[in-house]
Amino acid sequence: MKRDQFRDFDNLFSAHKVLRHSNRVELLSEGKVPSPVCVRLAISDYRPVQMDFEGERNGMFDSQNAKAGTVDHNPRRFIETDRAIALIDNMAEMGVKAVELTGGGDPAAHPDHLAICKHVLERNLDLSFVTTGVGLTGGVEDVLAKASGVRVLLDCSRPSAYATLHGCRETDFSAAMDSLRLIASARRRALRDGADENDVTVLGIECPMHDGINELHEMKSLLQMAYGAGVDYVLLVRRAAWPAAQAVDVMNRLERVLLDLSVPAGLALIDRVMKTRSRPPRGFCGYQYLAPYIGADLNVYRCPRMAYSEGGLLGSVAEQSFIEFWQSSEAALELREFDALSKCFICPYAAENALLACESKEHNPLGNFL
Repeated sequence: MKRDQFRDFDNLFSAHKVLRHSNRVELLSEGKVPSPVCVRLAISDYRPVQMDFEGERNGMFDSQNAKAGTVDHNPRRFIETDRAIALIDNMAEMGVKAVELTGGGDPAAHPDHLAICKHVLERNLDLSFVTTGVGLTGGVEDVLAKASGVRVLLDCSRPSAYATLHGCRETDFSAAMDSLRLIASARRRALRDGADENDVTVLGIECPMHDGINELHEMKSLLQMAYGAGVDYVLLVRRAAWPAAQAVDVMNRLERVLLDLSVPAGLALIDRVMKTRSRPPRGFCGYQYLAPYIGADLNVYRCPRMAYSEGGLLGSVAEQSFIEFWQSSEAALELREFDALSKCFICPYAAENALLACESKEHNPLGNFL
């Protein structure tokens, strides 16, 4: 990736991307169920490092042992490799365009994540991989260099802070940084070997903001480390719900820090902290049709925010193919009857849903009056 070449990285996460898929939106406006554009697939619910992925860890996530009276908050639950391959084949046959391997847990914790990544690309699907960077199989960097995007979750610039915050070893921080450097190096090799710049991965750090305290004072050094590792962007996202009194203070401090930061040329800083916590604009949820989430429990959920919750549950692919489920009357009814206003207190995809509602004849009768 040429450091002096302008790339509009803000558009990587723009809600306006839904408008690229007008055929799906048209089917939605006709009351039909289109094939998803993207499917998030959690092949692992286990995390070697306690980082927050986009998929919420709601009540159905924990593994209950009624006999022992114990609860495992980090279950070693994986989709079997053959089943993951079959699901990916289903997606390709349905016309799904992209697969994001994410959590749940860390996809890198799945023993066959390399083979699964390869299969996504072999089926000509766009691949995104979201990971802590800990536990990557040797050689996977060459495959990930061909992915559309890779994001490594990282919210500290010091091994000691990382270990304290996430209850892991300081060497796990080194592993995460090594993964970033290996993928960046594999991308450079691919470009030297003649790969088109549009065919190599966009590499980013996703920085989950928890209470805002741990990250703010380390932001400058984190940006310098990201630039040195060959990263294209740092994405600031909000995960945990902050207490109202604290949130105002943290947001004000974050704004001041961002204004004072000197971002290295060629590195993009994308702030999505405010966007990720909004009230649903209406009961209609078009996003669930276009980007469902399949957990390692083989349940299909409406979106990452509602993953592993009863309200987010659409059905299961444990005993049927994804095609069979998605084309079933059961799925159509669950999608159609869902009321986001009564079920979702917050919605990370409110902007996408507002655009989809605007495009839909049913929800915008004045759509032709510009």
